Amino acid sequence: RRPQQYLRSLRSCTPLAAMPQPIPPQGRLGLTLHPQTSTNGKPIFCVAAVDQGTPAQQSGVFVGDVLVSVDDMEVAGWRFEDVVVLLKGEAGTWAKMRLYRPHYNTYVDLMLQRQGWPGMTYPRLPPPAAQQPPAPTQPP
Repeated sequence: RRPQQYLRSLRSCTPLAAMPQPIPPQGRLGLTLHPQTSTNGKPIFCVAAVDQGTPAQQSGVFVGDVLVSVDDMEVAGWRFEDVVVLLKGEAGTWAKMRLYRPHYNTYVDLMLQRQGWPGMTYPRLPPPAAQQPPAPTQPP
């Protein structure tokens, strides 16, 4: 390469301070959803599996429950990917869920705390130097 091309490519690099920070540990609720079509044609989301020892199992989520809302947002008609994003969150945060139990014709409101995945850790880096307060200076 010519030096000018090399310098031009360096100018287009993203400075380290502008790089995104690592994501915090993702939490999970421990349930598997299966999208289905309701009688009115909108997608609904049924619980297909509940993992043992997870917040969903400990809170009493059952296979066959229908997810009605997450954090007071009704999810009927949503895309599956959007519902998954809504359910995911930082480990330790809470998710408010409303489920419909078709076998009992009743609604259940639950608060579930997302738990971290075992063995998965994400480093927390300090903020970029530009955002840190300046070091105190000593008088001469």
